[in-house]
Amino acid sequence: MLHLGTWEDGVTMSTTTKYPLTAAFLGHKDKLEFAVEVEVLAKQGDRARIVTPPKGKPFVTHYPRKAQVGNAEQLASVIQPSQPRFPMRGPLEVEMCIVVPWRIAEPKRVTQSGQYRRKDTHPDCDNLGKQVLDVLEAQGFIESDALVTDLIIRKRWGPKHILAVRIQELDLMVDPN
Repeated sequence: MLHLGTWEDGVTMSTTTKYPLTAAFLGHKDKLEFAVEVEVLAKQGDRARIVTPPKGKPFVTHYPRKAQVGNAEQLASVIQPSQPRFPMRGPLEVEMCIVVPWRIAEPKRVTQSGQYRRKDTHPDCDNLGKQVLDVLEAQGFIESDALVTDLIIRKRWGPKHILAVRIQELDLMVDPN
């Protein structure tokens, strides 16, 4: 069993299942965690094209990249079994770990160690996070990505594509310490 790491409260995310590891109601706050084997592509700016109609002024139209749309659809279908009955609301903490397969040039001693390494190459964490948050919102996991007050994104090298997500409702009041 491969572990993606241990969250603050001691819960260990593993990669042995495609379905929710826990979907628990903790007191008065909801928490949802799941890990799935899926590739996450970075969300990048839309493409723009100038369209010149036969009559009238030229105008600019924007459209998303095909790979980005396809990846969002794939993410949506894979995470759907983990979908809660109702979207989570209020201030939310979202923590995600995105694992990308080892490079071919990586030495065997590294790839066979069973450990994950920090990925400090492209794509950027924020672009990966945007794609995941947009899909979570579209699939009804969260009411709006504007409700996310705390966001933690980790990129790692590992044996295969994995997305691990933890969503938790938070209290409105924050301890200043």
